[in-house]
Amino acid sequence: MARWGYATNLFAWEFWNEVPPTPEQVAWVAEMAAYLKEIDPNRHMVSTTYGDASTWDCPDIDFTMTHFYGSAGNIEDFTPIVREDRGHGSTPSPISSPSSASTGRPMTAAGTPPAPA
Repeated sequence: MARWGYATNLFAWEFWNEVPPTPEQVAWVAEMAAYLKEIDPNRHMVSTTYGDASTWDCPDIDFTMTHFYGSAGNIEDFTPIVREDRGHGSTPSPISSPSSASTGRPMTAAGTPPAPA
């Protein structure tokens, strides 16, 4: 908060990046989210990567993120996974890091890996 809390153009606070939820992690996220909401004068959104029903139901988490990375160079249709992920609560959960696992390159807007340089 001391370093970036003043910034009105900060999108959100993120607690974890690709840490699967455990009961301890979920409890910590809930406690810290409530604390951030209490002290943040600019009311930035609060997020974490991944989650479970407890995370999605936390009133102080504004959204969670899920990262998916195609397999063997194929870009999967993530629709069923997103639907399954969204089967709990009402917290938004965008896919935030789609890419092709075999190349490590991000997908194009058309959903395919960019052509080699």
